[in-house]
Amino acid sequence: MNKSKFIVVLFYFFPVFLFLQLAYGLVIREPYPSFIMPGFSRIETNASQYTLFDTKIEIVETSLTRTVDLQDLSPYYSKIAISMAIDIAFFHDDIAKNYNSSQKRYYDAIKKIIGLNAYQKFIEEARNPKMNEANIALFSSWILNKINTTNESLANSSIYIRKYELIKDFKTGELIQANIINEYALN
Repeated sequence: MNKSKFIVVLFYFFPVFLFLQLAYGLVIREPYPSFIMPGFSRIETNASQYTLFDTKIEIVETSLTRTVDLQDLSPYYSKIAISMAIDIAFFHDDIAKNYNSSQKRYYDAIKKIIGLNAYQKFIEEARNPKMNEANIALFSSWILNKINTTNESLANSSIYIRKYELIKDFKTGELIQANIINEYALN
């Protein structure tokens, strides 16, 4: 194949490649920015406020609550990646609740096109993977070891992973309300 034919084939293939990449990002809803599509799917807006979901690790002592920054657990992973791993391990049933209304419409349309069995097999399992108990225990011990290396005294402390619903003002971004929607005790 000479160079001009290769360029013509590439010219026709590239838009198809872009479309497939965007469709994959939409269907699978990657927890981190993909090659083309950034991962910001946890926002639902109305006229005056918007809702975000955030995961926090909190160390609760008798009269003090400290929050561990997820980024401090490991500099090699982003906060989004650690948050999604926590969601998969501890809050698996809440993952689908984070979809905004436009995502739910797309997923319903895809489910109708390919059928319920294929949807559960190829899309649900890829989009919402599950951890087995051994992996959850290993992940929990990794989190506890990382927290123990950065904090001095945790003997009389309880460590919780909490999922928050944050309602913020649309214009200023100020926090209006914070609700704990789920929590998991690590120790």
